[in-house]
Formats: sequence, structure tokens, C-alpha cells
Amino acid sequence: MQAQVKVLCVEKDNIEKGIVDFISEHGIKKLVMGAAACRHYSRGMTEVKSKKAMYVCEQAPPFCQIWFICKGDHIYTSLL
Repeated sequence: MQAQVKVLCVEKDNIEKGIVDFISEHGIKKLVMGAAACRHYSRGMTEVKSKKAMYVCEQAPPFCQIWFICKGDHIYTSLL
């Protein structure tokens, strides 16, 4: 599958708030991010476990659909 990808870097004190702000400021409509912060959580994972990922999922603007992955497997997609 072909995808247009752009890598951008931002420096913030609060990572999860920085991601949410970045989504809003740049009008990001689709985002793929990790669902677990540690290997311990990744076995048989079926839902988002990372506190940062949960915050982004809850606080992201409704126009942004987020796909959460863990070890290359799709775990969860936020609702629009």
C-alpha cells in the first residue's frame, strides 16, 4: 500500500499534550502511534495500555482518526 508520510519533530515538556497540540495545529487527520510503552504490556494486547496513548485518544480533536499499533499489529482505532 502506498502512503504519503511526513516526519516532523516537536519539543514539549508534556509528550501527550504535545501530540494533541500538534494534531490540532497541523490539522492531522490520520495518525498511527504505539499502544504500549513497555514490552510487558505487548503480549496478546487487545486494547490501548499506555497512559500517553490513552490521553491522546481521549483528547485528540474529533477530525483525527488514530490507529494504535503494538509490535506491528493493529490494536485499536479511535472513532471519528
